[in-house]
Amino acid sequence: PTKPRRSRATQKDPLFGRVTGAAKGSQPWISESTRRYRREIEKIICRVSVVCTMSKLPTEFFQRERLGEETGCWLYLAAQHPNAHESFAHFTSRRLTLDWIPTLDTVHNETNKLFISLQRSRRSNAAELSANLMAKEAALSAALAETTDLRAKNQQLEEQ
Repeated sequence: PTKPRRSRATQKDPLFGRVTGAAKGSQPWISESTRRYRREIEKIICRVSVVCTMSKLPTEFFQRERLGEETGCWLYLAAQHPNAHESFAHFTSRRLTLDWIPTLDTVHNETNKLFISLQRSRRSNAAELSANLMAKEAALSAALAETTDLRAKNQQLEEQ
């Protein structure tokens, strides 16, 4: 009897290969494929889904890789979590990599600038709001202290 085909991929020996084209910033992001490609496609529906959480990214990247392989389309996907302290994650389809033009580097650099600006503006807004809150709390505590002093003085005047 022969051994049954293994059904689980390992880090050392992935069952269906690795996702190619994914990266975090300028560093490659290695992820295992969970399925083999379908060679014959009856109907292809092209849609781009919104990536809600970073934990979904490997799955999303695999789906985009499969979409890119099956359709042969140019595909570039980039994602960044607002609270992340790492470079943004991105996927470039094999077709787009093969048909590389200098504009692709410009797109990648501008995407990086976009995510950095969004994070900085978000953090600066949060810092500004925090500073305003601390100032208002200090003013409130000073006003409460003044109110208690005035009430004490009012109480003394009423007793006289």
